[in-house]
This record gives sequence, structure tokens and C-alpha cells, in this order.
Amino acid sequence: MLVKGLLVTTLMLFTTMGFAAIGDGDKFDFLPIPGEFCNPESDQKQRDLFKLYPKDEGIINLYAYYLGLCQLVEDGSITEQTASVLWAEQRNRLIENRKK
Repeated sequence: MLVKGLLVTTLMLFTTMGFAAIGDGDKFDFLPIPGEFCNPESDQKQRDLFKLYPKDEGIINLYAYYLGLCQLVEDGSITEQTASVLWAEQRNRLIENRKK
């Protein structure tokens, strides 16, 4: 029950954030749509972000993490919802580290 409540709260928080600033002050919408994490649209958003910042270690790591999570979803090892939450946590860590 606690995990479900935390998940709902986390997803609600992420949906209110919309855009996130990462690198050079640009804003890029790469927040996953709940229930639609590993799909062609989110894949394209991740590729576009990577293309914008190809030498940014944080973005490279975030993209690699995304690819790995989607592979785990495809393999049936984790759910798409779990992957989405894990990725969003990693994304938020990157954003917080950039604010320091």
C-alpha cells in the first residue's frame, strides 16, 4: 500500500512539472507519459535530447538508463510503470545535481 501511494504521489508530481531545464538553460519536454514510457514517441524524445547534447555525460547516462529500462520492460523483467518511475527518479537527480 505504501509503495502504491508513493508511486501515485510521484507520478502526480512529475505530471505537474511539464518541462525541465537541462544543459545550457534550454527546456526540453522529455517527461514520460504515464503508461506510455517505452514507445516510439518517448524513444524519439530521448534520441532528440541525446542529439542536442551528445557530449553531455549526464544526458548520455540518462539515455543509456532509458534504453536499459526499456529493454527490461521488453524482456518482461519489470513493468513499464516501474521503468517510468525509475527513469524519472534518475532524471530528477540529474536536474537537482545541475542546480547545485
